Amino acid sequence: MLINTSDNPPKKFVVDTCVFRNDEDSIFKFGNNEVIIPSVVWEELNNVKSDKNEGYLPRKILRLLQELSTIRPLREGVKLNELPPTSMFYEKAKDQETLIRIDYRIRHNNIDEAFIMKKHDYHILSCAKNNDAILVTMDIGLLSIAPDWIKKAEEHKSEKVKTQNLYTGYKRDIVHPDLITELYSKKMIEDRWNLYPNQFIILEDEENSEHLGIGIKKKDFVKVCNFDKELNFSMMKTRPINLEQKMLLYLLQDPEILCISVTGISGRGKTLICSDYALAEIKKGNYNRFAYTKSIIPVDESEYMGYYKGGLDDKLLPHLQSLFSCIEYLYKDEIYKLNGKTNGNGNGNGKCKDEEAMTPEKKFKQLREAGKLEVFPLAEIRGMNIFKKIVMLDEAQNTKKHMMKALVTRLTDESKLIVTGDVEQIDDPSLNFFNNGLAHLIENGKEEPFIAHITLDIDKKDSKRGKLATFGARKL
Repeated sequence: MLINTSDNPPKKFVVDTCVFRNDEDSIFKFGNNEVIIPSVVWEELNNVKSDKNEGYLPRKILRLLQELSTIRPLREGVKLNELPPTSMFYEKAKDQETLIRIDYRIRHNNIDEAFIMKKHDYHILSCAKNNDAILVTMDIGLLSIAPDWIKKAEEHKSEKVKTQNLYTGYKRDIVHPDLITELYSKKMIEDRWNLYPNQFIILEDEENSEHLGIGIKKKDFVKVCNFDKELNFSMMKTRPINLEQKMLLYLLQDPEILCISVTGISGRGKTLICSDYALAEIKKGNYNRFAYTKSIIPVDESEYMGYYKGGLDDKLLPHLQSLFSCIEYLYKDEIYKLNGKTNGNGNGNGKCKDEEAMTPEKKFKQLREAGKLEVFPLAEIRGMNIFKKIVMLDEAQNTKKHMMKALVTRLTDESKLIVTGDVEQIDDPSLNFFNNGLAHLIENGKEEPFIAHITLDIDKKDSKRGKLATFGARKL
């Protein structure tokens, strides 16, 4: 979108900090033009370079600027293709005529007088005005006022998936009943729907909407899915209650699939089914351990209670309520023992028989001490090597693309990765439906035979938690 041809004079672009903090290759995408980095952007990058969670991308940009500065001072401008072959950025930079320059002129009297708050955004805007440059940002607030001061502002979109609708992992087709009969009698039919690997096809009888045939793309054919015979519930404590949950479990139990992503609104059973499957596989000895992680983003900064004291466990455990809820449900017979009888709902109205009653937290600790379960912060993933484990990333809609990449590249093929999330419940203000790490995994992985995805939205009725949860997910 920003590439310049030899027939046009170079353009000037002032780039906002958020672009560099969300797209590690952004600086290589401006073609034969000039990229101006306001000094305040350098300050913001430098200020977070040591942050364990947010410092990775700023460090890369600062390292690039440092290498460029050895050629000549950055205020004079240095082209990317001037980097020597010994540079770690050489392969990306060698064909780039982009001129990189830092500008220290970040004040403009009219803009200073127009705003009461002294924010860095206004300095970036002033720099764009001083240079008669195009502002490139991901900040919707800055985009809204930029036209009042400069000729042009562009939203940086290169890190968004190039689609209007995320891949769901299934297709529907209304067909003659003979085709459903053919699928189940032959077990394998040709793919006439142009499916992706591991994509389901739901065939609906045109004469009877309750009569369905389910197939899945394997190699060049569509294989019949006979859930009643093929699903294995050994060691599992739950059972799928609808078609979409059966499809999820079918993907989980496919040994050829190394990575499964699953999305859906709150209460569809994503975390519960995946956790049950993972713990069952550990019991069977198919994997060594169930490793759980999640992106830790508060739902609302105004409700955030700040840092937790103590070691790594003390800081991480308060964020694992979704895992505790799964453990509570899966082990409810063991946790809630009332007068020697089990309350199936986990809501007893009597006293526990043992004074040292089991709790979800104690069961969690027991599973960890037995070597079946481990938890780790996503921020600590770099440098890990993951062998023969089931790894689950929960709430993945709050990850950035480079965070997802860091996790995926840690696993060997003896492991399995499960990624869950709801792209409609993103809490990180720098992310949206199309640029989060989960969306990138879904869209970029759909053509790979060892990756699968399913969206739990086939059963349109309710959240499995009940009427209140359905109301909250759909109307609040």
